[in-house]
Amino acid sequence: MPAEPWHESGHDDNMVRREDVVAAVNYLIHAKESTTRINEITEVINRWEERPMIYAGHLMILNALIDIGVEDREAFEKLVKLINDRRKLIPVMRRVDYQRDLMRERRARMAKAVELQELRHGKMDKKSKAQFQKEIAARWSQAQKDYLKKKGKLSWEQRNAARREFWQIIDRNLDENIRAEREKKLKK
Repeated sequence: MPAEPWHESGHDDNMVRREDVVAAVNYLIHAKESTTRINEITEVINRWEERPMIYAGHLMILNALIDIGVEDREAFEKLVKLINDRRKLIPVMRRVDYQRDLMRERRARMAKAVELQELRHGKMDKKSKAQFQKEIAARWSQAQKDYLKKKGKLSWEQRNAARREFWQIIDRNLDENIRAEREKKLKK
C-alpha cells in the first residue's frame, strides 16, 4: 500500500459534503501522482468490506471519494472520468499523463519482445535479457526511421500519426507472433 498514512476506518460519515468531493476532485486533477492515488482509492473501495481504510494527514481530502465509491461505485467511476478528462485540458498534466502512458506502452512492448524471444529460444539470464532489450530497441529505432523516411515529407501531425501507425504494426506483429509460438508449443 502507499507510503502515505492510513488508518483503519472507524468513520461512518454517511453524508459526503459536496465541498469535500470538489476539493478531492480538484486535488487529483492537479496531482502528479493522480493515477496512483485513484488506483489506491479503487483498491480501498474494492476491499472495503474486508478491511476498511481511510487516508490521514494531508491526503484526508481524498476520503470523500472513498465514501462516494463505497456508496455508489458508478458515481465514483464518473468522478474518475471527470478527473481524467479535466487533466487532459491542462497542458502540464496532459504531458505528465502522456509520458506515463508512453512509458507504460514501451515497457509492455519490450516485455512482449522478451516473451517472444524466450518462447523461441528459451529463458534468458539477466545479462542476455539486457543485451537483447538494447539490441531490439536499436532495431526498432532504425526501423521507425526507415518507416518515416519512406513516407516522405510529413507535417508534424502526419509524422506523429505515422509513428503511432509504426508502433501499432510492431504491437500487432508481436501479438501475432507470440500467439503463433504459443500454439506451436501446445501442439508439441
